[in-house]
Amino acid sequence: MTHALGIRSGSNVDDRRRVLLIDGLLALTVAASAIPGLVVYGSDAILLPGGDVALDPWWTLAYTLVLCLPLTVRRFWPRRSHFGIVLLALLPAWIETIQLADTFPSVLISLFSVVSLASNWRTTASATAGAILAIIGPNLYVQVTQFADFLTFGDVISGLTYALTLALLVVAGASALRGERRRGEQLQEETIRVALAADARAEAAAATERRRLASELHDIVAHHVNLMVVQAESGPYVPDPTAARTTFSTIAESGRAALGELDRLLGVLRRDDGGVPGSASMAPLPTLDEIPTLVESTNRAGVALVLERFQVPTLMEPALSATAHRIVQECITNVIKHGDHGEPARLSIDHTDSALRIRLDNRTASTAPTTTDREGYGLLSIRSRLEVFGGSLAIDDRDGRFRVDVTLPIDPSRASAPNAASLQ
Repeated sequence: MTHALGIRSGSNVDDRRRVLLIDGLLALTVAASAIPGLVVYGSDAILLPGGDVALDPWWTLAYTLVLCLPLTVRRFWPRRSHFGIVLLALLPAWIETIQLADTFPSVLISLFSVVSLASNWRTTASATAGAILAIIGPNLYVQVTQFADFLTFGDVISGLTYALTLALLVVAGASALRGERRRGEQLQEETIRVALAADARAEAAAATERRRLASELHDIVAHHVNLMVVQAESGPYVPDPTAARTTFSTIAESGRAALGELDRLLGVLRRDDGGVPGSASMAPLPTLDEIPTLVESTNRAGVALVLERFQVPTLMEPALSATAHRIVQECITNVIKHGDHGEPARLSIDHTDSALRIRLDNRTASTAPTTTDREGYGLLSIRSRLEVFGGSLAIDDRDGRFRVDVTLPIDPSRASAPNAASLQ
């Protein structure tokens, strides 16, 4: 909450002391401005109907100091200091010895402070009315009570117009300053909101990227490591040395493939090479064209997998193709972990003008978890990838089988005649 010009409730002690010092010096300056007039006219006497009254310059100077004192806290309690000054400014009407005091500067400065901080029109109106009363009140009271025979209606209107003009000029200037300050505050708040929104978007983007990288790491490690585990488990039971060497060669190949993909992914994170072509960070993304090779490596590992249909667009966005590749890879990983390896799993990939469809059907092992229990990182990874492109995932685990049906929308303008490569 704003208490004064530039002073907020959270301001530190040094700021408050600085403001008090500045406004204290202002109060002394305004009070000192009355000294020349007191020196010149302070020893004169004025003729009143009741007799001569001598003006006391020392009392007048003391009153002026008291009148200016509330200006010291005008930016902490603007309304209280203003109405305190208004009440003090009315005293010369009743105390004859200080009628020489000049109250205008203090009244107008306090009025400026209140209006520049006013939160509503009522505060502005009441402060303006008080200032007009303080300006015209003492003089009008003296004229009515002591010089009534010489007072005319024109004199009253003239004095009122003078006071009103001064007050309105101050109100106009203070209102302009208040409007400019509020526009500055709104601009600052808008800048802060934009910065916070940008930070939130950056954090959301970073979180999305972390999830994407986690999915990538899971797909890479889960697929290749599961292949290596299956091959390693079957290795001791291979009687033929040639077949055994082939098994261990396949294990090594799976390990190298995993290391290569991890190197590519970590290269994207490092970006230390300045984007040099051929570096790890510039390695190509996996594509659907690599699916036959993926199926072949799975079969070599001892997990039977049949690619019944393989029809993909000849032109496809790299991100979409990589996403489809990762989904197929995760489906194969699921077969390796939970499938009955005594019966071949069946994979089918085809497309229409608007969507790519991936289907995989395999018999589940007797120890395989149910669909609900199986909702681990693999299926979550598939769902998160599909959400990006607006795809859908259907799972059916009836009759001891596990069927995955993925629909991935594609850009019709990029789809062309199918690449007729039907592999049995």
